[in-house]
Amino acid sequence: MYQIKIAGTSHVGKVRKANQDDFCLMGKNRGKDGEIIKDEYSTIELPAFGIFDGMGGEEKGKEASAIASFAFDRYYSAHKGELLLFPNRFVFELCNAMNNEVCKATKELKVKTMGTTTALLVFGGRKIYFANVGDSRIYGFYNNQLYQISVDHVEKDIFNRKGGLTQYLGLPSSEFSIDPFVINESYLEGSKYLVCTDGLTDLISFDEIEKVLIENSDLELAVEVLLNKALEAGGKDNITIILCEVISKNIVQSILGK
Repeated sequence: MYQIKIAGTSHVGKVRKANQDDFCLMGKNRGKDGEIIKDEYSTIELPAFGIFDGMGGEEKGKEASAIASFAFDRYYSAHKGELLLFPNRFVFELCNAMNNEVCKATKELKVKTMGTTTALLVFGGRKIYFANVGDSRIYGFYNNQLYQISVDHVEKDIFNRKGGLTQYLGLPSSEFSIDPFVINESYLEGSKYLVCTDGLTDLISFDEIEKVLIENSDLELAVEVLLNKALEAGGKDNITIILCEVISKNIVQSILGK
């Protein structure tokens, strides 16, 4: 049995007029710019977290990420029990449910393009499940080493420069089926997981992120430092960061409420 400690924030940055990012932390969405939301959950609760980076213009991008976040929370609440028996299917169906809701809204609003990326952490009974669609990333951090778990769904040019997205929520099934990258890991005491939008990773290098996590063991402080670094580097995009930590907790402690 484990406790999952978490800290998350979202900021509009220094250039954009609106924050098109969103996140869902067990029903909690982003608050004011830069506000850090903290919480703690038991793996008995089978917690799940997701972030979203909207696209399609400021208002439409904001709407797409909010719709996906709401769909995430609704599907999770209705099907949470499946996590114990069919965790992989749960993750794939969750992604499809979010995609369908964004596609539905695109038709209703009669817009040509509206979509959002997503990156998810789902804590099952025996393993942690990770999924992403688009270029929002998931990193693992263990024994002072950072490693990327997610796979970027982006085009690259001949100079290996980042291009457009090859996957995102909002792709109609009649045109192209979404294919979320899904993988899992066993629980490891002390492991941390960073989930973030490209407003962080486009400005802060892999080595810098690793250095921040090494130097700041407190989750809230690490999130604050990462956000400030992205802002100091120009803050050219919206920035959303979730950082969580796995802490072992035995059954006796849980019964006693400690």
